[in-house]
Parts: sequence; structure tokens; C-alpha cells
Amino acid sequence: MGIQVVSLSLDMPVRWNSTYHMLENALKLEQPINALCASQTMDLSMRDIIITSIEWQVLHGLKAFFKIFVKPAEQVQADNYPTLNVCIPHYLRLLNKLKAMEIAPSTIAAISTACKASYSKLDTYYNLITNQGSSHSSIATIYDPRFNLSIYEFYMLNSADAIKRDRARAQFAACFNRYKDRENDIQVAAIEATIAAETEQITTPRELDSDDEMYQHHRPLIEEVEWRRWLKESGVDRHTNILKYWQAKQF
Repeated sequence: MGIQVVSLSLDMPVRWNSTYHMLENALKLEQPINALCASQTMDLSMRDIIITSIEWQVLHGLKAFFKIFVKPAEQVQADNYPTLNVCIPHYLRLLNKLKAMEIAPSTIAAISTACKASYSKLDTYYNLITNQGSSHSSIATIYDPRFNLSIYEFYMLNSADAIKRDRARAQFAACFNRYKDRENDIQVAAIEATIAAETEQITTPRELDSDDEMYQHHRPLIEEVEWRRWLKESGVDRHTNILKYWQAKQF
């Protein structure tokens, strides 16, 4: 039938996507498998286990179902780039795809049931990693300039998701304030050292013909909090190296 030899893969519970690769290889051999079971005469019992057209349809549906998990699984098991910042985006994308497949008219009942069960399980996991006691995933996501808060606004459009969006925003603000307090403590000595110098400048009489005041810059009395400004930042290219991005801004 002009099909190249395929090396079959084992179903390994500890190896992600192995079930998908098994199905992918089996479906490549759909025609030869059917022909062999139907035509060979050495073992007639083979005809008893021939896969029906309905069962092949289910297998095609399962392949499409498992394919949803392939890319996220591969991207989060990398060891040469950070992955915590992509966990929540992948969760949101998985939930979105599972819901879409579950309600799609072309989805058969068995696959729809699998989508519903998977959605429930992943939603439970998502709530565990984003609750008030586990804010690191949300913070890592928002600190990624490719995602920021926009990733929540893109995938969480329902009013019921407002609580989750607000929780992520609050976690980010709380983290900012914690580090801001630490920064303030570190800078206390430097601030105190400059107070004397500024006071001395103020007490020094200004020349009557001086035009120094023309070049004085005063900061506005009300300045937007830095973390709010960050949420309004425009995104960066998806291929941006996040570690180098923040290294350039370390100061």
C-alpha cells in the first residue's frame, strides 16, 4: 500500500504523550491492519478482533483529543528556558480547547465525555496553583511581557471568570508591594545621606539674577503606581528571550 515501515511505540504511563504516539502510528497503518485481519488465513481468530469502522472513528477522535496535550507537555518539560511563566497560559489554552471540542457537533459522545472529565480535572489543578497561597505561577505569567494580564483577558471572557482575573491582578500587586517595601528598606541609608545635601542646597541663597528655576523638574504629586503601568505595557514578540529581557532591566 506504499506505506513506510513504522516502529511501534510502547504505552508508557510515565512518559507524556506516549498514548498519542501509539494512536498516531496505528492510524497510519489503518488500511494494512484491516487488510491483514480480513485476508490472512493462517489464524482465523484474527478476524474476531478486526477493528470496525465505528471503532476506527473513535480512535481518530482519541488522536485529536490527545493531540491537545502534546505541545503543552513538550514545552513545559524543557530545561534550557524558563517554564513557570507558560504554565498558566497552557492551562487556559487547554481548558479552552477542551470546552470547544466537548461541544463541537462533530465530536462523538465518547470523546465529549473525555473532554468533560479532563476539563474538570485540569480546572481543579488550575485552582490549586492559583489560589491565594500559591501566587508564584500568576506572578511569573504577568511578569512575562509576552503575556502580562492580556492572557487572562483573552481566555477568560466570561463574567464568571472575573474573580480569577482579579485574583491574579491582586497577587501581582501584592508581590510588587512586598519587593517595593524591601527596596525601601535597603535605600533608607542612601535617602538619609542625601537629605543633608538637599537641605544645604535649599538654605544656600540664590543669586538674584539666576535662571536656575527655569530648568527645575518637579515630579507630579500623583504618580501612577509602577505595577499598574506595567499592566498597560504593550506586548513583545513571542520569540523574545525572557531571561535576557529581564537581565537588561535588572537595575
